[in-house]
Amino acid sequence: MKTLTSFLINRLKRKSEGHIIILTLIILCSLSFVCAGICACVNAQYNSAVRQKYEFYSYVEKENKAAKGSIK
Repeated sequence: MKTLTSFLINRLKRKSEGHIIILTLIILCSLSFVCAGICACVNAQYNSAVRQKYEFYSYVEKENKAAKGSIK
């Protein structure tokens, strides 16, 4: 990790390459935020689907119990 930091600092000292590295770091950070947002949306959709499935099975189970009670 120390070598990466020193490499970046040495590159930043050179004006022409410093801007490229700064822009690259900004782009990488932006991409990580975009990926985090996509993962959060996918996770929310998955949780919603699981909740709906659980509610459906609970409803079916309740209806089955009610039907069995009315038959007897």
